[in-house]
Amino acid sequence: MEIENEHLLITRTKRIDDNRIEEDLQIIALRRKLKHLTNWTQRFVDRLPVRMTLSNLGILAVFLAIVLPKSLTYILLYPIFRLVFGTLYPAYASYKAVRTQNVKEYVKWMMYWIVFALFTCAETFTDVFFSFWFPFYYEIKIILVLWLLSPATKGSSILYRRFVHPALTRREAEIDEALARATEQGYKAVLHLGTRGVNYATTVLMQTAIKTLDMRGEELLCRSPNFCLSFV
Repeated sequence: MEIENEHLLITRTKRIDDNRIEEDLQIIALRRKLKHLTNWTQRFVDRLPVRMTLSNLGILAVFLAIVLPKSLTYILLYPIFRLVFGTLYPAYASYKAVRTQNVKEYVKWMMYWIVFALFTCAETFTDVFFSFWFPFYYEIKIILVLWLLSPATKGSSILYRRFVHPALTRREAEIDEALARATEQGYKAVLHLGTRGVNYATTVLMQTAIKTLDMRGEELLCRSPNFCLSFV
């Protein structure tokens, strides 16, 4: 019996070891395939006659926006393009500027984010009134995002220095005053609504408690024989 048990134990251990070795070999083979695919992709990109620059990607996005159906451009192409090139890439570039403490890059990306915020506010309304009838609407927006982002055109810097900064400088005191007034009024409104809410809840609770006590009192009085006989 002991010999058979030892034999079974050895067999099971061997099977487990074989399974582990097979899994390790599969992992190694998968890593080799991924490395080979990465190297092949790198060689393919290096051999391309046109480099994958920001401008080329933008041209590709505009071409796809023209070729693809308008619904697909609205649902898929432009949101992905705006997310990647309008938000994620500038966010990473801003992180690099902050980490390296590069003041020039920091100022450049701060100007971009201010202009991009205004662009986002504007397109919220233009999407409602122009997207369904204006020709090449999304193609123009893709080009505009590229123009704002590209270091060659410096669109965000141009808009900020020529239009945004002078307008904000002229209206800065009024904007600060309006924000302070809105903050104060909002705080007072919150306090007022909170007080009214507490008073209303207290009144409802008190009325409910009084009604409950009255009903309980009437039930106790009706259960009393002398009280009930007085009405007979």
